[in-house]
Amino acid sequence: MQPLNILLVDDNSAETVLVREALKYCSTPTRLYTTHDGMEALTFLHHEGPFRDAPRPALVMLDLNMPRKNGYSVLTDIRQDPDLQHLPVVIFSSSGAQQDIDRSYALGANAYVKKPFGMAEYFQAIRTLVEYWALQTPSPLAYGHEGEHEPAE
Repeated sequence: MQPLNILLVDDNSAETVLVREALKYCSTPTRLYTTHDGMEALTFLHHEGPFRDAPRPALVMLDLNMPRKNGYSVLTDIRQDPDLQHLPVVIFSSSGAQQDIDRSYALGANAYVKKPFGMAEYFQAIRTLVEYWALQTPSPLAYGHEGEHEPAE
């Protein structure tokens, strides 16, 4: 089975380390790509600059609070772009505020997951996300292929 491509958009490098570690415990093979803000995420998704050869992710995990372009703006841009609008986008945020949840869904998020505090719960949340979206993603374009560039760190 080819790995499931996931784009994590989060400015917190510790979060990237946690997600990468949690993915090791998933039964679905994955390939994690990371960007550190909304502008970089859109560059990745549009295959521009250093991301010209970037694959189409099967899942975008998007934080809300980031520099340069926040998650709401990225989500809006994705949903307004005919080439990207069908990408599954899960808001993965530390905020549990109802207004953030409501706004995310109003802008077209497929799901909203509040980042759990406990390590076991965190790893379980990642496993659940990956396993669910792996079942929802029939497109071979969403999976890794030999010869692609290495994932961004």
